[in-house]
Amino acid sequence: MDIHKLHMFVAVLPVQESITGEYYTISASGVVHMSEDGYPAEFIPVGQWVREHSVFNIMKQVCASVGTCV
Repeated sequence: MDIHKLHMFVAVLPVQESITGEYYTISASGVVHMSEDGYPAEFIPVGQWVREHSVFNIMKQVCASVGTCV
């Protein structure tokens, strides 16, 4: 899973056909990561996701301020 994708959601309209590939769904309970590569779905409770999202954004700001990140 690409950690950058986990914190950059884009709203999409519902589709009538089935969804393929890697995607995420979000609800009041949490975030579900669906993968096409045969791995089981991964559920992240909303509280954990909010915390990780906040830490991720802080890290991005620190990287931007020093001009580099590994």
